[in-house]
Amino acid sequence: LEAGVRLRLHTLACDPLLENGRVIGITVESKSGREAILATVTIDASADADLAVRAGVGYDNETHEVTLGMALAGVDRAQVDAFRQEQPAAYDAIIAEAKRLNGGVMPGAGRRLRGIDVANAEDLTRAEILSRQEAFTALLYLRERLPGWEGARIASTHPQLGVRQGRRIHGEYCVTDQDLQQSRRFEDGIARLGVYFPDWGPTYRLRGLSYDLPYRCLVPRGVDGLLVAGRAVSSDYVACNTLRLIVPCFCTGQAAGVAAGVAIELGCAPRAVPNDVLRQALRKQGVYLG
Repeated sequence: LEAGVRLRLHTLACDPLLENGRVIGITVESKSGREAILATVTIDASADADLAVRAGVGYDNETHEVTLGMALAGVDRAQVDAFRQEQPAAYDAIIAEAKRLNGGVMPGAGRRLRGIDVANAEDLTRAEILSRQEAFTALLYLRERLPGWEGARIASTHPQLGVRQGRRIHGEYCVTDQDLQQSRRFEDGIARLGVYFPDWGPTYRLRGLSYDLPYRCLVPRGVDGLLVAGRAVSSDYVACNTLRLIVPCFCTGQAAGVAAGVAIELGCAPRAVPNDVLRQALRKQGVYLG
């Protein structure tokens, strides 16, 4: 707001507006109805490249685990521990059955559902209903059978699924896992990072890395006037596990915003933004580029 940005809440970005292979804005839907918002540069930060795909950008779409976060309350841990010590066999049997009812984990333990296409509304609906339904089924079972759980309740569930991967665009450069492991440097680097998270485990699985994220991974192939930020940037599946983390997403989001501003100032397409001008602008904002 301080910078003069005009926010528009309660509004869904629906489709890109195209003119001769260039995105010139988007259509939106809200309580106000359908409207068009024109833009010199459009940034797709939808997480799943929704606008880019509808503009005709190529992409990969591989599934990862999704989770519906939940918070438990009302469990008397002391009573549970006492029962476990007094009747370990009965305790183990009750826990095993509760986990069976909830996909292998206790209610609130962060169940990971596999095979969910996060670009498919039916899949997302099924996953969300299943997560809540089976968690409550296991909760009711535990209330009846496990001392200490009589007053247990699911205090809250997250408003939507936690998604780890979805669509990834085909960009002017595809960041690979080898790029990260080998600490590759790029002339169009928009951030220098060291985080490495190829799958579950420590956030810094490999220590001492120092790699660049190239601006070209934000630039879709074949469509102008458009940039992509967040986990949907151009990368392979393994590299995306790292790029989907919070700090890399901060970096691609900031770089997309700065590049859009530079493109407008220079009157050029986003893909034509000079590397040195972009990097200088990012450095002025405190971005570490090495």
